Amino acid sequence: PVIETAKAAKRTKADIVIAESHGLSGFRQLFTGSIILRMAQSVSQPFLVIPPCKIAPEADIPKLEFKNIVLACSLLDTDVYLKKYALAFAEKFNSKLCLVHVMESPLKEAVMEMASAPYQEVQRCLEEKLSLQLKSLMQTKHLMQTKTHLLRGVPGEELLLYAKAHNTDLIIAGIDKRPGRIIATTATALLRYLPCAVLTVPT
Repeated sequence: PVIETAKAAKRTKADIVIAESHGLSGFRQLFTGSIILRMAQSVSQPFLVIPPCKIAPEADIPKLEFKNIVLACSLLDTDVYLKKYALAFAEKFNSKLCLVHVMESPLKEAVMEMASAPYQEVQRCLEEKLSLQLKSLMQTKHLMQTKTHLLRGVPGEELLLYAKAHNTDLIIAGIDKRPGRIIATTATALLRYLPCAVLTVPT
């Protein structure tokens, strides 16, 4: 299924690949593997995964609703590319959009240099800089009313908790598709536990 779907998507020049998860537990995935995870690594297009309970099987015309969308921001240049998809989905489904960044390490040298200041002061300065970067992504008329959240912890874990606590319907996250790269741990956690629909976008 993985290989043939990837081939078909490439042959037909698909804009997006959509799949429904079977909702296997982590224990069963350990032995059978996850087609969803392998497909996320294989397809070259944005990949939308729908949880098994998202669409009612008895519905004549299944209708997807994404009322609350979270854009998982890495605060890298690729966020601008992800933002295009977030805006497209938000406009199509008239959704509320929230930009979320999870601050994993206590200090990011790319954001600020090592300092001899006390740890808490360095953390506070870092949070201020990251918050400004996050808000700078909203400098378009379509995103002026968008909320931002800066969280601390492991990205995959924090995004899962955030999604459940805020009734999130869709999480949009980037995924590194360069040859030889392993699927990012954040995307792995989101696709494995699938708290809601997840769209991975090759960056």
